[in-house]
Amino acid sequence: MHTRTWPTREEWAAGAEDAVRTQCYPWQRVPESVEHYLTPAEVAERDQFDRDLSAATRPVVATEIKRLKATLPSARPTKVMEAFHWYEALDPQGQETEQRIQILERVRTALYHRARGIAADDRESVFSVPDMVTNQTELKRLDALNTKHSRLRDKAIEQALHEAIAREVAHRNSDEGWAAELERRARIDAYLTNGPIVHVR
Repeated sequence: MHTRTWPTREEWAAGAEDAVRTQCYPWQRVPESVEHYLTPAEVAERDQFDRDLSAATRPVVATEIKRLKATLPSARPTKVMEAFHWYEALDPQGQETEQRIQILERVRTALYHRARGIAADDRESVFSVPDMVTNQTELKRLDALNTKHSRLRDKAIEQALHEAIAREVAHRNSDEGWAAELERRARIDAYLTNGPIVHVR
């Protein structure tokens, strides 16, 4: 028979905040989409800048990739194992160059998608290659909009967490909350004692 020692009512109530904080990641309590934090005009402006800057920057990235590839002794093989051995045979400078090429290739792909309004990894954008962006004014405006989105979302996360903690504290300090907790414990104890209930047809 399994037995379990449960915390007292006071101990259970004292654990309210910790229970909320460990229930999920704070950012999972709020929406992520910019539409929830920026005005429709700001969202449209942000999307337009992202598309335009991505479209304009992608050829610059492609040119840099071509330039870097020309400095390597040979082209990267297409087969995985051959590419691995090829990379291992490069000198340190060559390996560093190849690493840079691979990063830029991922950025180039992301810019292709962004230029067409297709969702892409936030880690790869025009901000991955800010020195290659020709329109720095639009880049700064896009950065300002992204910063506003992040700031407002962080504020919403903090507020949602604060409210969730307050609700749980109130719940655990109420007679109704304690009664519900006792019922939950009784179900768990019954399961540990008798095992799961199997319905036979």
